[in-house]
Amino acid sequence: MRLPTREALSISIFVKKMEVKVMKVIPSSEVPKLIKDGDSVLMTGITLGGFAEESVMELEKSFLETGHPNNMTFYWQAAVGDMNTKGLSHICHEGMMTKGIGGHLNGCGRAMTEFSRDNKAEIYNWPQGVCVGMLHAIAAHQPGVITKIGLKTFMDPRYGGGRMNDAAKDDLIELLNIDGEEWLLYKAPKKINVAIIRGTVADENGNISMYKEGYKLGQLSAAEAARATGGIVICQVERIVKAGTLNPRLVEVPGILIDYVYVAKPEYHWQTAASIYNPVFSGECKVPMDSIPSVPLTERKLIARRAAMELKVGDIVNLGVGNPTVVSNVAAEEGCSSMFTLTTESGGIGGVPAAGNDFGCAWNGDAIIESGSIFDMYDGGSLDVGCLVPRK
Repeated sequence: MRLPTREALSISIFVKKMEVKVMKVIPSSEVPKLIKDGDSVLMTGITLGGFAEESVMELEKSFLETGHPNNMTFYWQAAVGDMNTKGLSHICHEGMMTKGIGGHLNGCGRAMTEFSRDNKAEIYNWPQGVCVGMLHAIAAHQPGVITKIGLKTFMDPRYGGGRMNDAAKDDLIELLNIDGEEWLLYKAPKKINVAIIRGTVADENGNISMYKEGYKLGQLSAAEAARATGGIVICQVERIVKAGTLNPRLVEVPGILIDYVYVAKPEYHWQTAASIYNPVFSGECKVPMDSIPSVPLTERKLIARRAAMELKVGDIVNLGVGNPTVVSNVAAEEGCSSMFTLTTESGGIGGVPAAGNDFGCAWNGDAIIESGSIFDMYDGGSLDVGCLVPRK
């Protein structure tokens, strides 16, 4: 009998002990089976961009048919949906979501605002930049996000602590004094059981490319956050390609962080809430300036024209959601959009930021960077001008 060599024996023992993680391809109908009652679920998205809508629809279907999974806590960063029935409207069922923490509550649609108003779950509304930064904090096992954003507003625990209704009782924001200065600590959750993200394609090893997305919304950080706390990562894609065929520079989330992938139906994989797919928004091409949609002359446009008159050559500008985006249309029509740099908080830099439910994307943009990085830029004082609209 021939005995194995020491090297062969060592390799055999090592292989037996080693657990090899293999990304699994599943149908979207299997997603609810991966989520338990009481789990914390983290999602990415703005409008419908970067949002894995089909998985959330399957969660809704499962809950309505079986009552499971239930009592979930959901985390999101921005306005997710079409201001109507899509997006986070799917999770607004009593008993399905018992706690929600995210940004742009009103932008998530009437179902979400009424859900909060009627105290059907604990709802907390945080600044979008804090929500984006929280992904990094969770991934790095940090206590949370420490910032001055929200001081002396309803984020401040002295004035409500970000609670949106009477059902919200937890103290999630703490007032700190550091070297004689006041700061807010937005506390990081201890556990993310499931992160649900979206990309364009996955290869057979789970490497995710987002080359047709119009935004970079922290998909990598979300995956890292789930993994750092012992959770799993599910990704929605358009298709799956052969291993090794993706350009490494185009891989945004490495396969070592992905547990499950499913291929979405096209109707649940829109680039934004208004566009199925526009190659200009993903930077694949540029179009003549006169082909960018114009805005009719209304009170909104008159206000935007007046705001545009305040911009100076070389200014770096943030355009908020809503009427401020009309400033970009005015600049394009007047042929002066190249005289300053228009940006949005989703990571678009330059070009002509899109309006309406395409918000966050840009026509003929110069760059698309991570949303978290552009908030760092804003917080660091790089902006010259911010164009915002007050809420009644």
